[in-house]
Amino acid sequence: ISPLRKVTESNLERDTLLFAGRKALWYIEQHPLAFSEGGSQGHSYYRAPNPPFGANFTYYLPEDIQSLKSQRVKAEKPLIEAGEDTPFPDFKSLKNELQETAPVIFLTVRDEDGNVVRRIKGPTKKGFHRVNWNLRYPQTVMVRAQGSDDGEEPSGFLVAPGDYTVSLSKRVRGETTELVEAQPFTVERLRDGALPPQEDAVEFWDDVAKFNRQITAAGASLAALDEKVNLLQIATQRVTGGDPETLDDSWQAIRTEVNELDALMNGNPARIAIYERTIPTVRSRLGSVLTGLRNSTYGPTQTHREQFDYAHEEFEDIRARLTTLADTTIPEFEAELIEAGGPWVAGGKIP
Repeated sequence: ISPLRKVTESNLERDTLLFAGRKALWYIEQHPLAFSEGGSQGHSYYRAPNPPFGANFTYYLPEDIQSLKSQRVKAEKPLIEAGEDTPFPDFKSLKNELQETAPVIFLTVRDEDGNVVRRIKGPTKKGFHRVNWNLRYPQTVMVRAQGSDDGEEPSGFLVAPGDYTVSLSKRVRGETTELVEAQPFTVERLRDGALPPQEDAVEFWDDVAKFNRQITAAGASLAALDEKVNLLQIATQRVTGGDPETLDDSWQAIRTEVNELDALMNGNPARIAIYERTIPTVRSRLGSVLTGLRNSTYGPTQTHREQFDYAHEEFEDIRARLTTLADTTIPEFEAELIEAGGPWVAGGKIP
């Protein structure tokens, strides 16, 4: 109720307000009843929700932030209620409504050096709103379609304890306007652990997040190339000129390279099919590091550091070969297919 102590009747009528709230405690949540509400206990026992983890921001908007359509509907409402005709909007106005990016409220968290740490969307309706930040960086691995993460914004590693600020802004029809200047708040460690935390823990987490982005991009690119190589085989069979046998040999070389890169990234497919142990790969080494860091605030062990270094070293060759395949080998092969009268394959250069 702290924000209520700082408001008056007059500023509720005209002012946009932002309250950073109390200090945010830094720790890793435990889920003793599993991750679903109540877990295995179902509804047999009384329970109440815990306060949201992280930093809680409260803000107040004196008016709705309206889209073009909302403005038109609001203007038409009294005419409709009076039984009068509403003016027909011209097609340019309707086109602008259809193509408008919806207005949005942003709460922007910055560290003590002014670097943006996280941008969080908030409601645009009039009134009080409370938005929670889980003290984590945004996930930078790979963008997925909205709604594929159960409605929650995916997150990365924890930020470091320290001093932060949060500001409130709106973005309406392509223009961003700051509504409330930055308000300070503190992220503080809940308790001192049995072991002293490593000073470079957050920096190591950042390095792992960046490398995880590289591996995810390489894996997705390799999967896309695998599908494309299958299409190229069909295209090779439909050429009407050139030397079909030479094209077949070139396609097979590409197929072999994709298979070899897949084995280096993911392991021997024959062993994986029967759950047989395989030699460590770039992805498995990174997976062991991510698993070890997921539930600890102390920082990496020596094993984590070594596995991370091994994965980095092994990935350099994979990255170079994958880049050559995607940027040079396959485009050149597609050009040969077009020259030989073959069909165009999606993703290739427009003939």
